[in-house]
Amino acid sequence: MQDLDFHFLNGTLFYRGASGTSISVVNDCGFIVWPGISGRPVLDITGFELGEGNQHTLDAPETWQGQIWGRTGCTFNGSGHGSCKIGDCGSGEMECKGRSATPPITFAQFVIGKDQDYYNVNITNGYNIQMTVETSGGSSLNDPGCMKTGCVDDLNQRCPKELQLESGGGCKSACQAFNTLEYCCNSSIFSEPCKPTAYTQLFRSACPRSVCQVTEGFGCYGNQVFSTPYACVGANYTVRFCPPADTFSTIKVGTQLNYYDQLLSVRGNFTLGFFNSDDTSLVSDRIYTGIWYTGDAKARKVWVANPNKPIISTSTSIIALSIDPGTGNLIITAGGTTLINITDVQAGANPNVTATLEDTGNFRLINEIDKRVLWQSFDHPTNVLLPGMKLGFNKTTGKNWTLTSWLSNESPRSGAFTLSVEPSYEEVWELVIRRRGQLYWTSRNQDLFALDHPGRRLYYNLSYVHNAKGMYLSYASYYLELPMWILTPEGRITDDDDSVFWTPEFCYGYDFGDGCVESRLPLCRRAIEVNENKFNENNGEFDPGMPSVTDSNSSLSISDCFAKCWNDCSCVGFNSNTITGGCSFWSGSNNFLVYPDGSLWSKKYVINSLNLIKSSVGKKTKRHIKWIRIWTPIGIFIPIVILCFVLWYMKKRKQTREDENMNPKISDFGMARIFKENETEAMTGRVVGTYGYMSPEYAMEGTFSVKSDIFSFGVLILEIISGKRNSSFVHLDRTYNLIGYAWELWQQGNALELEDPTIGSTCVVQQFSRTVHVALLCVQESAMDRPTTSDMISMLLNDTISLPAPNRPAFFNGRVGSNLTPKEIKPQHYSLNSMTLTVIEGASGATISLVNDCGFTVWPGISGNPVLNITGFELPEGNRPHLTNSRCVAGSYLG
Repeated sequence: MQDLDFHFLNGTLFYRGASGTSISVVNDCGFIVWPGISGRPVLDITGFELGEGNQHTLDAPETWQGQIWGRTGCTFNGSGHGSCKIGDCGSGEMECKGRSATPPITFAQFVIGKDQDYYNVNITNGYNIQMTVETSGGSSLNDPGCMKTGCVDDLNQRCPKELQLESGGGCKSACQAFNTLEYCCNSSIFSEPCKPTAYTQLFRSACPRSVCQVTEGFGCYGNQVFSTPYACVGANYTVRFCPPADTFSTIKVGTQLNYYDQLLSVRGNFTLGFFNSDDTSLVSDRIYTGIWYTGDAKARKVWVANPNKPIISTSTSIIALSIDPGTGNLIITAGGTTLINITDVQAGANPNVTATLEDTGNFRLINEIDKRVLWQSFDHPTNVLLPGMKLGFNKTTGKNWTLTSWLSNESPRSGAFTLSVEPSYEEVWELVIRRRGQLYWTSRNQDLFALDHPGRRLYYNLSYVHNAKGMYLSYASYYLELPMWILTPEGRITDDDDSVFWTPEFCYGYDFGDGCVESRLPLCRRAIEVNENKFNENNGEFDPGMPSVTDSNSSLSISDCFAKCWNDCSCVGFNSNTITGGCSFWSGSNNFLVYPDGSLWSKKYVINSLNLIKSSVGKKTKRHIKWIRIWTPIGIFIPIVILCFVLWYMKKRKQTREDENMNPKISDFGMARIFKENETEAMTGRVVGTYGYMSPEYAMEGTFSVKSDIFSFGVLILEIISGKRNSSFVHLDRTYNLIGYAWELWQQGNALELEDPTIGSTCVVQQFSRTVHVALLCVQESAMDRPTTSDMISMLLNDTISLPAPNRPAFFNGRVGSNLTPKEIKPQHYSLNSMTLTVIEGASGATISLVNDCGFTVWPGISGNPVLNITGFELPEGNRPHLTNSRCVAGSYLG
């Protein structure tokens, strides 16, 4: 049996109290079990006989790491000597005396800490018996916490023949059976994740809450113990052999599902639990109860119990799902107070009902007396149709099965669209989408999959029932891992592949061939201008000068935003608040700045006739910016600069820019950690900050002030308009950096040469020249000459303000002869803090000059690969020797 790996504890155990922890071992099997115990320190009892229906309590010390497993098929004599067929520990006695078990076995693992415990049920070394670990009296510090875990499926009943023990009663791990790297992969040793096999998937499906071998995408990791540990504080534990098969999938009267716990269907296909709205700006959490595919990395909810009644709470520890003992209804409570009635059934006094999550994704409330289904989630769909669910209606019961879209992908509140099945004529049916009750789209008796991706038809087997009792459509799926039909907030039908749609993105009034039934077209949206009048989704920002309005109505979905914009002929773009609802609209004929990274800019719908200004930023390529109006990006940065200075003076909000060590986070050039409180100017003996943006007085003398960030912003403007970085720009036939290059071009009246070539002829010359002028004012060598923040902003935004002539910028070093090649350029040395470094590129390699400007003798030391001819020497005051070596040298130079 493999050794325990407690790496997640960082070598630390915690103190809880002198009384230690009690672990009760319960035998619910129909046969005798002989529990075995191993661990550090060794307990007083390490093995005993536990009869059917009996239990025994172990007292664990204050800190303990150990395992408990069940031995079966044992024979012991009166003196306690003997052995077991399954799980024997090799001691020859009933007591294991610290020895581990012989696999295959299911075992419970514990790390009892002084302040927090970790526990799990492990099937890494095979399986022999069902087992769970339950907690009592504890509390959770994280999620998941204090959850019941274990393996309740009898894997012996479906163990592959090649993994079965010859004597029966156990199922080997694939590693034990075949002993090959494929099945004994350990992701803690190999950098690549272990590949899933049929055997690991079998173990996971049988015991989804237990630790198993790594299966890519399943969350189990190699043979590492405690890959997904559960944590609890101050709890006592119960290890139960042969627990009920519905232990994880069912709620019974008198039990409850806490906020941090989850129901898991028997085979682990679906999970039911609480989840929060994605809006991190809310002070209180918006909490919902829902169901999702366990294996869905996106955790898309296939059903929500309370989409329009979120639980508003700042405390989650008191929220629970349970069955009302007086009525038999499913309820959500907080601190014992009923908040939401999910069901409305009449089960009578002292009801004997259970709520079970099935492997189909259906959540059923069942009367255990007559096994009658009182209520089921499949009869109350939200936005997803699962295999086996129905779309249609039942004339007998009056039940209508209809999908309702979410308000947005982040908010489960009911949106604008519904999807239903309706009769067309005789016994012909059609799918119908309605928007706010009005007919919006219909399949028109056509093949549902004909619109887009007809190959998806192969994944579904549709069935249609139409009789005197009613009509409905359902489907089965045999090939998809996560089969589902989704009605999106935009009114489209898709499945688990988010890129596949069977309906148009929007119905514009002229897309009749795609099933759209909207026939009214605004006069200004002429059909002849179809391509220009359609909206496309883009990531970015509108020109700051464009008029905009906001409608904060929380019931408005993205389709409502589209409808409002579409019918307002002046509207050229919109977006939707995906959490709280509401819309923003833009009008005018300016520009939209497009960014490729959607995580940085909100998604907006922009009409095709609007000019799109594209920007792309790559790690290995220079920045390309294509503008019509140069003020668009500059205007975006101006509020950021204002924010920087506001934050600088707001001591209570300084964490917005710096961490506890005053390291820069956002909107900062990396100098704030040198300031003392209430300082706007200071001196420092060490240089920190972002290279290329540091002002000269700071870099050379350690002096900095509010004018230092003006210098940095001036550099930023030059970088934006040129598409080049100051820290890496070298112009061999002119000056050595971007600032000097801009200064020389401006003096010659050729500032337009600084323009990024990707802008082409689209730039407004007057605005471009003024921008260069303002940037040069910001990077003047003397801080006193630079404009203030307010003056700089006025210069950029007001063309009527006359600009003074800029003085010589910082870091300008004159002109180098333009007829020189890179090999002929003579070195110039630049001093910083009494040290000189000169680098010449040429066939002979690099020359490094070490200068001693100190008032005393220095003995430089040199190490590196390859070793230089000189590795140490005396350097008197004022001397300057040279070190020459090949171009590629790796090493350190110490003085």
